[in-house]
Amino acid sequence: MDIVNKVRATSLMYDLLAKDYDGRYLGEKFQAENRQVFEWIREGRGGKIGAPRVLDLGAGTGLTLDIGVLDDGDFQDYVAVDPSAGMLEQLRMKYPEVSRVFPRTAEDFLEQNPNEIAEIVVSLFGSPSHMLPETITALPGRCIEALVLMHYAEGYFPYFYDETVIPNWSEKSREAALALLEKYPGRVEHLGTFQVVLIGENYV
Repeated sequence: MDIVNKVRATSLMYDLLAKDYDGRYLGEKFQAENRQVFEWIREGRGGKIGAPRVLDLGAGTGLTLDIGVLDDGDFQDYVAVDPSAGMLEQLRMKYPEVSRVFPRTAEDFLEQNPNEIAEIVVSLFGSPSHMLPETITALPGRCIEALVLMHYAEGYFPYFYDETVIPNWSEKSREAALALLEKYPGRVEHLGTFQVVLIGENYV
């Protein structure tokens, strides 16, 4: 299956899951993971106060907002990108104040918005596993303070995946994230079934 059809299959799958997607992740295990991700994002900001500009690649139903990254309620500088229109529809329902919502792949968004940068760039809970390796390699140029990439750990994909939606470039994408640590300050962590690469001066 070529890249275009692989993305379409994945987007359709998430469209079908969107309405009850949040309900799948309400347990304490998931909430604990969310709290840890929030702490990593806060660490990347170095204790700064105020709402950062956030570029959320693979925003889904709005988990980045759910965990309180923009806890002052200022959504003007939050950009949500996701190829699943169904997932973004749920985000809009929860956060109608968010105006910059883009139903497209990270690759398409970044190509169409070459000057888009943010204090924080995040791609959480498996989202970067769908990105091409060259996209991962270029992401440090889009962030000012922190880059948080949560790939699926080696060999893992969610139970609802099948061979039609598992990207055949996902392992190379994960490796590209690790390779960033050879060029930029940061570190790698592991959280549940995820490899987490943290890029930024405050992660050293």
